[in-house]
Amino acid sequence: MKIAKTESMMTIKNSSALGIILGIVFTIVGILILMKVSSFAGVPTWVGYIFLIGILVILFVKSVNITIDKSTSTITVSSKSIVKKS
Repeated sequence: MKIAKTESMMTIKNSSALGIILGIVFTIVGILILMKVSSFAGVPTWVGYIFLIGILVILFVKSVNITIDKSTSTITVSSKSIVKKS
C-alpha cells in the first residue's frame, strides 16, 4: 500500500502484486507438470485445477486506488483488474 499526500489531496494505492505472482507460479507449475507427463490421457485432474487456479487468479486480482480531494470535497475509489475496470 502506498500513500501520497499533498496539501489538498491524498492518494492511497493498493496493488495486488502478491496475487499476480501467485497466479503466475500456479500457471507455471501446471505447465511444467503437463510437460513432464508423456501423454495427456494420464494427466491427473488436479494438474488442470492448478493451471486453472493460476489463470483465474491472474485475471481477477484487483488493484484499488482511493483519492481524497479536499479542494473539491470528493472521494474517488477505482479498482482495476485485467478483466474489468470500475
